[in-house]
Order: sequence, then C-alpha cells, then structure tokens
Amino acid sequence: MLSTTIHGPNMLIDQVDNRDQPIRSIVRSQVFRLKANFRVSHVLIFDKSQRLLIQRLARTRDRNPLLWGSSVASYVPAGSTYIEAARERMLQELGIPDVPLEPFGNVTMIDDGCTKFIRVFKAMHEGELRIDHNHIAETRFVTLQSLFELPLGGDAFTPTFRHIVNALLDRRSA
Repeated sequence: MLSTTIHGPNMLIDQVDNRDQPIRSIVRSQVFRLKANFRVSHVLIFDKSQRLLIQRLARTRDRNPLLWGSSVASYVPAGSTYIEAARERMLQELGIPDVPLEPFGNVTMIDDGCTKFIRVFKAMHEGELRIDHNHIAETRFVTLQSLFELPLGGDAFTPTFRHIVNALLDRRSA
C-alpha cells in the first residue's frame, strides 16, 4: 500500500552509509549541508514504440528547475523502499497507478559532496497522464536516438538524468 508522504524540503529521508545502509533519518533540506549520503528512485517509462517519457521540472522546484529529467524521480522517504518511493511518485506526479516496475539498474554519483544511491526502474505505459503541474512543467516522449543526438553534457538535462543515461542506457540500441 502506498503511503501519503508529503514530498518537499521538510520530508524525512534516510541518511545512508557508504554501503547504502540507513544510519538515521534526516530532513531532506539538510542533506547537502550535512554532506549526507542518500537514496533516490528513478523510473524510465517507455511506450509501445520504445519512446522514453521525459519530464521538464517545474520552475518552482528547489533543484534543477526547468531542466529535463527522468520520467519520475523521487527521494526515498525514511523507512521506505526504492520501489515504494517510485510507485508513490508515479501516482503523485503522473497519475499512474499499479504499473509493473522492472529493475533496470543501480548507479551512484557524487552530488554536491554527497553520495547519491540511485535505483532505476523501467515501466511501460500507454495510458493517459495526469500531470501534477506543481512538480512538472511538461512531459514529452522521445526516441532514444533523438535523446542521444542532444547535448547530454549541456544545460538542458539534470545532472542525475545525464548520469543515468550515460551509465545505463546503451547508445548502440538507439
């Protein structure tokens, strides 16, 4: 069952050690000040034509406003699992309930002095989206080929999305 976690700077998340084991709960807004390692879930949603849904973050977002990123991304709330966070955020941001999520890969990256543990899931979805415009400015389905033709090192994409694309998506399959 999905919780009703309120996402935002005051949500509690788990600070984790270098092996991704929880140490304590902290307020999300303190992560970078404390240089605390933390967890995030990302979902890459594809349609039947294998186009990837990307989202442009809303102007009001505290990090990376108006940049393009994964279909869904979420800090993992304290005490939650990666998959619970992914499912909850899919429902909250896109109105997608109960879509099977397939593990796609795990990566880590340094983000402003913190180690970010990223678990990526893959999903297929053809239905309607109910976009939460408090979080998302717009969405777009793109082919992997067109994605790879864009300057992933540029300012159009979030650093985490660029890292995921470079680490997990095979450019030869585009």
